[in-house]
Amino acid sequence: MRTADYDPSSLTDYGVAALKIALFGALLALLWWLVNRATRFDDHEELFVKRNTSYGIQRCGLLLGQGLAMWPLLGSGDSVGSDIGWLLGGGLWVIGVLGLLWPVLDRLVGKGEVTDPMDLVERSTSIVRAAFFVASGLVLGAGLSGSAPTLTLGIVSTATFTLLGLTVLCLAYLVNGRVPQFDRLSRHIAQGNVAAGIIAGGFTVALGVVLNKAIAGDFVGWGGSLLGFAVTAVVAVIGFYAVSWLMDRFIITSATLRQVVREEQKLAATVTAAMLVTIAVGVAALPV
Repeated sequence: MRTADYDPSSLTDYGVAALKIALFGALLALLWWLVNRATRFDDHEELFVKRNTSYGIQRCGLLLGQGLAMWPLLGSGDSVGSDIGWLLGGGLWVIGVLGLLWPVLDRLVGKGEVTDPMDLVERSTSIVRAAFFVASGLVLGAGLSGSAPTLTLGIVSTATFTLLGLTVLCLAYLVNGRVPQFDRLSRHIAQGNVAAGIIAGGFTVALGVVLNKAIAGDFVGWGGSLLGFAVTAVVAVIGFYAVSWLMDRFIITSATLRQVVREEQKLAATVTAAMLVTIAVGVAALPV
């Protein structure tokens, strides 16, 4: 068998990649540990002894969201030192934002400390919280991608568009709570309606996918960037309502979305959520 020759630069690249992955894993572990410290119960016992599925759903959503947010930081830049610095700094930014998002979701969606795996209110709330973490990870990751003319402008634009994206996610959830077509999703979620949680979660992830497209890329100026973001966000929300209406008419023909929510039809809700996310992926792939 022929033995391949490896040049020193390739070995160095592998070493840098291993260092990045180690730091990436350490940042994941750091947020996991911080959440463990912040909760009033033993997370390990709740997850792996009691096998609390509801709490596990949102912790998995948080983990996935953090990974999606830090994904762009694993790319190559001008130097090894610069790459490691951006990964460390960006990773701590992600941890800070997701950590602050936890109490925000306590007020917006419901408490995050889930201690009764059989409680349907906690189950529906956990689904929505997990979706928020994933969507937020997509927004954070978009903000950390691309480049800017100066370091200061890069930091300011990253913070600005990240906060704008997270604000849109929260506002969309509040709007969904009042849209007749969805039959006041937030009210049903608070009552333990898992189907409502699935639809709200799908809508949130779908919006996160589109916002990722709207934010990602090089910063070219405030006017065009802000206008593009605003137009994309508004069109996305309206478009998702249109898709939901089409599903009422042509896909879930045996019931309206209002009936799906009221009758807690979990399978129909899952199809609706999957369709919204799939449409969002298609929209994000368009070269516009």
